[in-house]
Amino acid sequence: MPPKRKSIGRSTCLGRSKNISRASESVQQRDARLEDNRIQTAQARSNETVQQRKARLEDNRIQTAQARSNETVQQRKARLKDNRIQTAQARSNETVQQRKARLEDNRIQTAQDRLNETFQQRKARLEDIRIQTAQGRSNDSIYQRETRLGTNRKRNVRSRRTLHADLNLAAFHYDAEYDCILHPSVVIDKMDKLCKFCGKVKLPELHLPPEPLSTLISGATSQSKHFLRNIQKNNSCFQMTSFGATEIIWDNYMPTFKVQGQICHRQYIVDMYVKIVTERLLFIRLNQTKHRSENYIHLRDAIATDGNPNDLGKMIILPATFAGSPRHMHEYAQDAMTYVRVYGRPDLFITFTCNPRWEEIKELLLPGQSLSDRPDIIARVFNQILRALMHFIVGEVRLTKSS
Repeated sequence: MPPKRKSIGRSTCLGRSKNISRASESVQQRDARLEDNRIQTAQARSNETVQQRKARLEDNRIQTAQARSNETVQQRKARLKDNRIQTAQARSNETVQQRKARLEDNRIQTAQDRLNETFQQRKARLEDIRIQTAQGRSNDSIYQRETRLGTNRKRNVRSRRTLHADLNLAAFHYDAEYDCILHPSVVIDKMDKLCKFCGKVKLPELHLPPEPLSTLISGATSQSKHFLRNIQKNNSCFQMTSFGATEIIWDNYMPTFKVQGQICHRQYIVDMYVKIVTERLLFIRLNQTKHRSENYIHLRDAIATDGNPNDLGKMIILPATFAGSPRHMHEYAQDAMTYVRVYGRPDLFITFTCNPRWEEIKELLLPGQSLSDRPDIIARVFNQILRALMHFIVGEVRLTKSS
């Protein structure tokens, strides 16, 4: 271990000259000096033995203890404030991986320290924690105390509910406040152990996701936090895109996508509509009592005609709110008869179709687009022309007759 350098006091000529030179140095010179000191210190510490390292740390500990024993209350507060600011700045600049590594190191070091401590040291540590907690709570305001008690109350309720929870079909009733780690039957450990039942299975190495996905899941930016808060909605939007595309178009506006040369926009719409109709039918089937389907007139007529309700099987009655159901079409027929009764028989039966080669549609296509690429334009132009036709029939023709 190299000999210690003699301390340079501020009162000596060498100390004053160093203070003057450091006061006149620029920011770059100061950074270069600190970097040189850091490199020299790292080299000296890399060459020292275990005994030299222990002796150095012990000397530093003694010097630190002596310096802190002589500081005043104001100096201690200033030192703690500076340490707090430096720690906050360092933690604000660290990445997610660095934060995980730091917490893991702290956890391992704390576990090792507590494992090696004696019974008296453990009692002294718990007593210090109790005194610090009592001092901190004595300085709490009424609002801080109520907030702390409310948080503890929620945590206790959640832990008690977790301890006595039934795990049967728990995956189908997800609760964000349910902490599975607290359950005595759930053991969640680090992924560093080899299972004795599947030791031959070797998973591939987990690589970092590519950009921009890596930035979106980091949680470091406002855009990333917004993405993580709405990740379920984002997954729902892209649930039909688990395939490879042979053509990717970046220029202009292209609301459709191609897979192996086939346009899948309408297929996507059809699949989504089928899912919606299936969910509605499932809801109707599971909520027949809420719809009071036993009071429907068609069901009573079927029972009266057939005589034996056991021969009907399990009948699912669709309400009138389901488009295309018999009751829905029956209501349409009743509405049509009402129009005939009030206004008389119709004079015209008009069939209005859409021609995709209308000039109004071709003018809105971008360069390189075909009619099959823009079903949204076709639908919008058709609705506008249909409204113009209805305005002509209802408005202008009626005004012409009345005049």
